[in-house]
Amino acid sequence: MTDHDDAGEAPILPLLRRGLLDLLEDRSPPHDGTWLRYGSDLSPEACERRIWSRLNKLPEDAKGLGDEIRFEGGRHFEGLVLDALERAGFAVARQVEARPRRPSAWAFAPGHADGVVTAPDGQRVLVEVKAPSSAVMASALGNPRKLVRESYRWQLSAYWHALAELEEVERASWLFVDREGAHEPVEVPLEGDLIVPLEKIVAQEVERSRLFGLAAAPDRIAGTTVVRAWKGRGKKPERILKAFALPAWQCGFCPYVESCKPGEDETEIELPGETRERVLARAEKTWADATKAGKKVAAPLVVKLRADGSIDEGAETDEAEAPLFPPVEDVPAPPPTLAEVIAVDPRANGPIPGDPGAILFESKNGALVPIKDEPETAPVVAPVVVPAKAVAWVAADGVEVIDW
Repeated sequence: MTDHDDAGEAPILPLLRRGLLDLLEDRSPPHDGTWLRYGSDLSPEACERRIWSRLNKLPEDAKGLGDEIRFEGGRHFEGLVLDALERAGFAVARQVEARPRRPSAWAFAPGHADGVVTAPDGQRVLVEVKAPSSAVMASALGNPRKLVRESYRWQLSAYWHALAELEEVERASWLFVDREGAHEPVEVPLEGDLIVPLEKIVAQEVERSRLFGLAAAPDRIAGTTVVRAWKGRGKKPERILKAFALPAWQCGFCPYVESCKPGEDETEIELPGETRERVLARAEKTWADATKAGKKVAAPLVVKLRADGSIDEGAETDEAEAPLFPPVEDVPAPPPTLAEVIAVDPRANGPIPGDPGAILFESKNGALVPIKDEPETAPVVAPVVVPAKAVAWVAADGVEVIDW
């Protein structure tokens, strides 16, 4: 027996866990928890009980390594995307302060947007970088707007209103990058109904500020009800519906969950008759549509209900494992956007403004046409610089490199 064996070995994993927690906590930017935050507290879906607990400095549960790694991953991809945009020739300002100049914002700490990117045409774009999993990215193929959570809308809208008022930005976008590398980056512009109107933000600022005056913790956030439906077998199959009450998804990321005790992970409940009939009708339609299309619906079919008992139209799923990557021919090609710059072949160092070996293109009637001596005839959004040896086409707001 060696001296090493006699002494025994120090366990590596507990020490690694402690070291990772210490390292990641040191890397975390400081936050003053005594003020409200635009990123986590403004959205109506944020849990007021969690916010109140932080404002009143209640002790947190032991920090989870998963949370810290997730936050570090977010910071990593934010820096990676902004570095890539700088390398591609864009001017990038990072951690841009958004401090609303209105009385209703008194309780909120200034927000810090990920960046403001100045495009080749001089247009300044406010950007927020998100790095979802490949499964989330796959679920939004053909409809990138599905990637935008409600909290994202409120955060970016608040930053947009504050910076646009000061004439510091002309537009805003989210840049989604698959953290597992299975999908191309996606840009989703903040426009139309994705913008939260300023009057709603003001009302929500006033609503949230009341938490400073509460002596007792507010109610727990409402949970979720899901219904699982089985089609059954035979000529006259028996339809089976089972409803379950689940804690709110926010509870899974809450540092106060142990002291709050929101309830069991899953509790079977009875559905009111009217709600049951509505869910059954939705399930029957889904099964019938699948049969007509020659497809199968894995069992059970899951229908999510809103707090008022109505069906969440965007949440009908099945719990069987689905392929993360649908066949390419079944996936509509998304329009090229600013985010495509990130995916340009690094051998060419991306689109480089002023590169003498580059050519400016614009898209006309589906064809790629060089812009020659009259840049003033270019689209409103400036043409994108494409390396001369690339076979590419350009949309109004970006470029997709097809081949080198």
